Amino acid sequence: MHTSRSLLAMVEQTAGRLRMTGSDIIFMPMPIAHQGGFIGGVLLPIMLGATTVLQDRWIPEEAVGIMASERATLTLAATPFLSDIVDEVERSGVRLPDLRVV
Repeated sequence: MHTSRSLLAMVEQTAGRLRMTGSDIIFMPMPIAHQGGFIGGVLLPIMLGATTVLQDRWIPEEAVGIMASERATLTLAATPFLSDIVDEVERSGVRLPDLRVV
């Protein structure tokens, strides 16, 4: 069981390690009901004053399009999401020039 303090410690360490700032645009494909989605899609952006872009249903083609159009600078996700993103970028040729952290 996590406490509020343990969650905040994780958020602070993640933000520091990834050099995140309030100017980041975080693409979060994971459900916010999941711990990873909650931390990366809710807690981090609130703490930093950053923007979060959520995806309702996981569709890799849409994810890459959203990331490109919203100029996502960062995404935190489980390996299957990241693998699908790489595959879709290679398949489609879409580039994500603003993305600095995966």
